[in-house]
Amino acid sequence: MSRVHRILVATDFSNDARTALEGARSIAKGTSAQLEVIYVWQPPHGMPLKTKSHPGGKTLSDLARHEAARRLRHFIYDGGHAGPAPRVEVGVPHEVIVTLAASERFDLIVMGAAGAGGNPSRVGSVTRRVLDSAPCPVLTLRSPAEPALRSRSKRA
Repeated sequence: MSRVHRILVATDFSNDARTALEGARSIAKGTSAQLEVIYVWQPPHGMPLKTKSHPGGKTLSDLARHEAARRLRHFIYDGGHAGPAPRVEVGVPHEVIVTLAASERFDLIVMGAAGAGGNPSRVGSVTRRVLDSAPCPVLTLRSPAEPALRSRSKRA
């Protein structure tokens, strides 16, 4: 792999995504790479995005993006140190991640192995789709299993 200049961290706010962010920060620090963190909000199927929350108010899409940006700022906060700017996009997560990585020439995508709602022993569906179609290397990281989970999985 050639030198890493730009790293894209894709998050869903899961524990694995937190581990991925920490890993990406370490890589960026060691290589002086630029780090960007993205959250892709996928509206529920059939949700009318232009519907106003109340007359003259913001659209549901605006409210969802605002809340996602707030959560993302909190997620990437690093004890007062300057960090990457939060980036929120709307769309199908794996498509947005892959398209962004290609169009903005990222050298590496870092993301959690399992998603927020997924089985911790498997690779998440978004991660799998990114792995299958990414234009650059993808590093997936898994958070350490909790002791009770480790002992259960050893017995299985």
